[in-house]
Amino acid sequence: MTRRITRPAGGMSAAGPDGAAGAPPKAAEDRARADLKDARRQLLELQEKLAAAEERAAEAGDKYLRTAAEMENMRRRHRQEQLDRLQFGNAELITKLLPVLDNFERALEHAPEAGGESGDETVAQWVSGLSLVERQLRDLLESEGVTLIEALGQRFDPNFHQAVMSEPSAEHDDGTVVGELQRGYQMNDRVLRPSLVKVVRNS
Repeated sequence: MTRRITRPAGGMSAAGPDGAAGAPPKAAEDRARADLKDARRQLLELQEKLAAAEERAAEAGDKYLRTAAEMENMRRRHRQEQLDRLQFGNAELITKLLPVLDNFERALEHAPEAGGESGDETVAQWVSGLSLVERQLRDLLESEGVTLIEALGQRFDPNFHQAVMSEPSAEHDDGTVVGELQRGYQMNDRVLRPSLVKVVRNS
């Protein structure tokens, strides 16, 4: 007796329920899509974290540069303050000594001249001693960097001169200093006292 082999209804083959040999099951495709979506999400999160880290690093770098610049400025100011103290530490005291120098100069300008009368030798010694003290005081000031401000015949400069009088002149240009009422002094390029001057004004 011959046995007949019957096929499943609907023409289903042994390849599987989807009908295509070797095709991945739907569940595997869903898992693959989910894995890809999760990988993209993780990549996006990493990119966001990287951008945030780069921003923090840039801010930290800017802060470091600002701090370094501020420190350098502080060191520069400190060095300048030290230099100023060295150069101008005695400026206040020296400024107070300038009237003393003025008085010495006035006294010498009006000192009596030695002649042949009795007592002239004493006068000469007094004038000589006064001149010596004035010279010593001037040398002391020069050793501290104090120098005389040029005024007579110079063009008026408000940085060094203070005009207290003016007069017309046919011999000098406008703004020329033609008189000096009080000498001015500077110390290491810093004006301690401006010169009090008379200036030509022709208009």
